[in-house]
Amino acid sequence: MLKILLFLVCARLTLTICGPKQTMINQGRQLCCRNDTNGVPTIGIGYKLTRDDSEIVMLTYNLTLSNVLSDCQRNTSKYCMTNDQAEEIFYKISYREATECADKYVSNLPPMKRNAIIDVAATSCRALNTFVKMKKALLMNNWTEAAEELQDSRWCSQVRRRRCTEDYECIRNDERYRSYYSMFIYRLISILSKLIRIRTKYTRLELIGLIIFIGLLLNIFSLHYFFQCSSLTNHEKSLSFISKSKDSNNNPISTIERSRK
Repeated sequence: MLKILLFLVCARLTLTICGPKQTMINQGRQLCCRNDTNGVPTIGIGYKLTRDDSEIVMLTYNLTLSNVLSDCQRNTSKYCMTNDQAEEIFYKISYREATECADKYVSNLPPMKRNAIIDVAATSCRALNTFVKMKKALLMNNWTEAAEELQDSRWCSQVRRRRCTEDYECIRNDERYRSYYSMFIYRLISILSKLIRIRTKYTRLELIGLIIFIGLLLNIFSLHYFFQCSSLTNHEKSLSFISKSKDSNNNPISTIERSRK
């Protein structure tokens, strides 16, 4: 019973590593224009201001592209956006495009592995499509080989080590479940298992207290998992409602989406 519980908990907690929230953290957040590591002016959560639609998108938030770019040129913080605006662009444009890219790369992947591929696509769809061997491995459900192809790539040497490791773990998803949260829960359950075996040294009250404590921890991590996985859905629903409102015709982001269709 404990082994089954351990497997379910580890699977859940590993899933929390890869997802839109983690991609937001990986991409970083700059509310004012800043040049990325490649010298490309960006704003918000990895939104590149060299895009064709950047002028229209900036106008959505009453910002002029030339003014925003001046912050990059002068290293100032005069023309910035809010956290909510940055997240709106991320969910409605950046993450959606990364998801489309990942699904075209390899479709019908398990959620955890799909989220890892989306995270790679969020940096560059073109970069993702250079992973020819990883694509073949994913199509054959060879998760270990696919993960190793990612780990040995130039992409992994360019991004932060933690990001590479997280995506590697989510793609491989081996039986050891080496995420920090999983190992933490694994140790707690191992301790509980040992205590049950030597229960003669402990009172029933002490064992019940430990079980309740571990149960509370599992509930906390389960809630974290639930809110993370539902965050993207909630954003999409709210933004979809906005785009369908009466004044949606005046919304440049809605105009971009209609032009794609």
